[in-house]
Formats: sequence, C-alpha cells, structure tokens
Amino acid sequence: MPPQVEVAQIKPTTVGPQSSSATANKGEPSPNVYDPFFDLKITDIFITLFTAALAVYTYRLWRSTEKLWEAGEKQLTVSTSSANAVMQANKISVNSLIADQRAWIDVDGLKIEQPVLNNDMLLSGVIASVKIENIGKTPALNVVTKIKITTDFIKDKMSLLVNNCTLEYGEYNSKLLPPRKYYRRKWGLIIANSEDPLIGIPTIYGVVTYKISIDKSVHQTGFVFQLFECHPNRPQDFKTLLKFLHKPLPIERIGWDASSGGFAD
Repeated sequence: MPPQVEVAQIKPTTVGPQSSSATANKGEPSPNVYDPFFDLKITDIFITLFTAALAVYTYRLWRSTEKLWEAGEKQLTVSTSSANAVMQANKISVNSLIADQRAWIDVDGLKIEQPVLNNDMLLSGVIASVKIENIGKTPALNVVTKIKITTDFIKDKMSLLVNNCTLEYGEYNSKLLPPRKYYRRKWGLIIANSEDPLIGIPTIYGVVTYKISIDKSVHQTGFVFQLFECHPNRPQDFKTLLKFLHKPLPIERIGWDASSGGFAD
C-alpha cells in the first residue's frame, strides 16, 4: 500500500488598495510642502525679484513725480501771488506819482461882487466870483466851471450838476491853468421863481471840470458856500440867515461860509 502524502492548504492572499498603499509607503518617501520650490528655475526667481523691485521703483518714482508736481503748483501759486503783489505795488507807485505831480484844482474865496435887486429894489440874487486855483505841480487843461444858486440845497442837486458837467464837458470855452496860478470869474446868480426865498439857506454851489496833463484824464472839484447876513457893525460875525426878496441889503452885509458837499477827485 503506497504511502499517504499530506498536502498543506495555502490561503489565497487578497491584494487590495490597502496592501498597495502600504507597499507604496514602504517603497517611496513621503511628499514635502517645500518640494515645489526646489523645482523652480533660477531664472524664474531672478525675474520675480526684478519685477518686484521694478514695481517698488515705479511706485517711488510716481510718488516723487506727484510731490514734484505739488511743489510746482505751490511755486506757481507763490509766483502768481508775488507777481500780483509786484503789479499792485507798481500800480500804487504810479498812482502815487501821478497824484504827486498832477494838477489839483482848489476853489475858495467866494466874493460877493454886488447884490442883484428886482424892480421893487429887493434882493433877488447876487453877482459872485470864486477863486479857482491850481495847487498842483503841472498845468490843468481845459478848465470849465459851472455854478448855481438855490435855497434848498441837497446832495442830489450836486450829483445832477456833476453829471451834466461830465456829459457837456468839451474843450471849447475852456482855460489853461498853470501850476500855482488862479483866476476869478463872475456869475450872475438869481433865485429861481419856483423856490421860496424865505425858506432854507441861500447856497451857491458849483463844479470845476478839467484834464490833467499827465494822462489827459478828466477830474472835477465841487464846492458849496452858504450865504448869511452879517452883523452891521461886525461884518465877520453872522447875524441871521440871508433872506432874498425880503429887503434891500448892501454888499457889505452879505457874508458866506464853506459848507459840506464839496469834493475833489
């Protein structure tokens, strides 16, 4: 009888994902987070650093340019202000020079030449003159004077006369007045019928219009004088307001005084 041989039973080994992973872990090293950086080329690193440096330089250049522009704007503002200040100073200097050298007309010294009497021998007006003097340093050209009398003087009447003198001003029938010279001219001044001679103060007012020789610009001087009745024994003292059409009055009893409303430009 032949001998019996025992056969050993071998269990099949199951190969799965777990065994494969284990095999792989045993055969290969574990991955490192820094590994991708070791794969970079040296040229890529240089390009990155250069780009970053260029960006920083560009930003600084932009900031420098912006500051330079702001400084330029401030400098322009300062220069403009300085130029305006210089121009203003020059203008003031020119105006000061003109004011110092130009002609200036002064009106003073009202003189009552004679009273004007009506048919009833009552005072109805005066013939008067004023002293018109150039107190400046250069001649006054085309000097023209207009004068009026009223018993109800207001500033509006002076303004109206100034406007009329400006509109009607011309070079005809005018006078050249050298510096430090004066002249007198007489006017017959009659109270208008529309005014009440017993109310208000008789007032002589007028305007002198002229040109200055420096720049031929037109200027004016206005004057206002009020009339009074003088004290018979003291002509320098005013006795009462002068009343027209009230009584005869000799010339020595008519006085005057400068009043507000005059001007000079």
